[in-house]
Amino acid sequence: MKRKNNLRRVLIAVLCISLTVFGVTSDYLKVPISVAANTIINAYGTDKIVAITESESVTTTTVAVKTEGVAHSVPQTTTVPTTTMANAVAVSSNAKGKISNVTLNQNGATSVGNLHIANKTGKTVDVAAQLKVKPDFTIYKNASPQVLIVHTHATECYFPKESDVYYDDWATRTADKSKNTVAVGQIIADKLNAAGIVTLHDETLHDKDAYNGSYERARKTIQSYLDKYPSIDVVLDIHRDAITYDDGTKVSPTIEIDGKKAAQIMIATGCNSGNVTDHDNWIENFRFAIRLQKSCEEKYGKFARPLYFVSKKYNHDLTPGSLLIEMGSEANTLEQVKYSA
Repeated sequence: MKRKNNLRRVLIAVLCISLTVFGVTSDYLKVPISVAANTIINAYGTDKIVAITESESVTTTTVAVKTEGVAHSVPQTTTVPTTTMANAVAVSSNAKGKISNVTLNQNGATSVGNLHIANKTGKTVDVAAQLKVKPDFTIYKNASPQVLIVHTHATECYFPKESDVYYDDWATRTADKSKNTVAVGQIIADKLNAAGIVTLHDETLHDKDAYNGSYERARKTIQSYLDKYPSIDVVLDIHRDAITYDDGTKVSPTIEIDGKKAAQIMIATGCNSGNVTDHDNWIENFRFAIRLQKSCEEKYGKFARPLYFVSKKYNHDLTPGSLLIEMGSEANTLEQVKYSA
């Protein structure tokens, strides 16, 4: 019996050394010692097993595996019962895909100095010339309401914590206003009001009951505010993006600012082109957008992804200072997005 145990330890040690090249250890599972090494490899597939070490118990072996698949279901200090090797594998396979935490660059954008624009319209605009023309509105401090924050897609929410994987049961929308884009809009409203720029914040969940038609419903909301407060020139529609690679990987666009992770933002504005022919305010919106974009890039580098210039109206025809702002993506955390706000 002792000879068999020694032989088993030698075989495990050889396996451990041969597998060390595959990755970095992060999380641990306890599995039956009687499970052969090749069975463990087959069970975990492409997950990188980097160490197999025998514990003091005669009934368990500790297996260290790479983060992918199990990192966020089995914490490093958690011990899975020795009879549940199959369950441990099931935990790993429940992961639907990866999350990539990256800073998106300016590839494919048109650059004017340090101002980057993703022009999807087919329209040529002299950006340098438009930077010299002020938008047709002026913001006054401590005056009548001049800014309105709305949410066409208010239920868009974020990943609960920083992660490398996501699961099937991950909810990307919620009516909980403390967790969706409404919470983000409130921070922006509070900051503007604190700066003396009187800002109103509408918390209507225009997409709660149906996603289709949310822009039409938001338009009615915006118009009701404009009727009551004709002093409003700026309408910020706060959204949350969703970025997925072809292989199913979700993108969490982040950048470090003053030592903290912030979600990258994206400003979007439209124009008269393609099927859009009735957007009379588009050039005013554009002038506002490029100034905000330029300010973001000068102060915080790649904090703002390239300005998204498209053949859309987005209800921006209602005021000369209307913009859509994507605050992070679905794989960003709420904490990261709040910091950006």
